[in-house]
Amino acid sequence: MIENLKEPFLVMNGDIITKLNFLDLFNYHKKNNASMTIAVKKYTNQLPFGAISFNKNNVIDIEEKPVTNHLISTGIYILSPIAVRFIPVNTFFTIPALIKALIKAKLNVIKYEFDEYWLAIEQLEQLEEASNNIKNWID
Repeated sequence: MIENLKEPFLVMNGDIITKLNFLDLFNYHKKNNASMTIAVKKYTNQLPFGAISFNKNNVIDIEEKPVTNHLISTGIYILSPIAVRFIPVNTFFTIPALIKALIKAKLNVIKYEFDEYWLAIEQLEQLEEASNNIKNWID
């Protein structure tokens, strides 16, 4: 069945709710002739403590409650058929392992940054948030 794949396809974690425009994501993937496209979002993290910089034992600076910004994988991917060839048969294999294998093979792995609503449901509070948001979208 895998050998019959002719078009890119969506792979998405099952615990995600999003308003991502999937057509835009697919078009971006095709336009860039990618083997894999990773949907990413900006994520800001603030340490609740002061972070020190040091040289050996000497403190040279302190930054109170620093903020770092990252682009995170949202668990949404477009794969071209060629990417499937890098997934071993009958073996546990993760998406991060696939990304690394494609990069190692020098295939075109790209990012697609989006700003639309996205929520990974990992705790009860997030499930409640998702439920409330969906109710508001329907009303």
